[in-house]
Amino acid sequence: MKKRLAFTYVFYFCMTLGLWFADSRFSLDESQILWLNFVFTVLTIVPIWIWNRDVLQPRLFRPTMLAGLDGLVVLWIFFRSFANIPNGVVLFFIALVNVALVEEIIFRGIFYSSFLEMVSPVRASVLTSVLFTAMHLPRIWFQNEIWFVSLGCLFALSLFLCLIFYWSRNVLLAGIMHFFMNYFQFSNLFVLIMVFHVVYLLVLKKWKARKEAV
Repeated sequence: MKKRLAFTYVFYFCMTLGLWFADSRFSLDESQILWLNFVFTVLTIVPIWIWNRDVLQPRLFRPTMLAGLDGLVVLWIFFRSFANIPNGVVLFFIALVNVALVEEIIFRGIFYSSFLEMVSPVRASVLTSVLFTAMHLPRIWFQNEIWFVSLGCLFALSLFLCLIFYWSRNVLLAGIMHFFMNYFQFSNLFVLIMVFHVVYLLVLKKWKARKEAV
């Protein structure tokens, strides 16, 4: 398992590094950037899924009521910000699938799920968040971001996503929450969404525990 996880991480890191390098160093037009991201998604997620198909069980992608409610918000975001702009559908696909869902499949669906079998949930969350944060170092470097602020925010948000996944065991839900983070940033609306998800999942968790105890 450890060798498979290490190989998966190195492969994804190299692919991501190549994508960020191409985006920042070459004069690509918008259409070329969109196609580059699409090709990156396919060439990255397909082999990773094959290598880790024993971990990525169908139950991790089951539809739930909460994910359905989130889906309505996703549709609102699409029609509000993407539907009426050039290449909006492709940009929306990249933001939701290439960035959010693919990263959650890898970091929560594969790494966090695997770490939970080896260490405690807290340690698994920390390990996953360290890997998640380190994965974004090339982007921070290429985009000249304030590194200690970016790294701190990424680590904290990864811990939150680990909590969401730990309570829900749902990659789709974690992916949508990741998309909300990227879209809303730290706005009041995102805080409300975050609080709602925590309360909903906590109540659902306690209700299931009480039901099993009866």
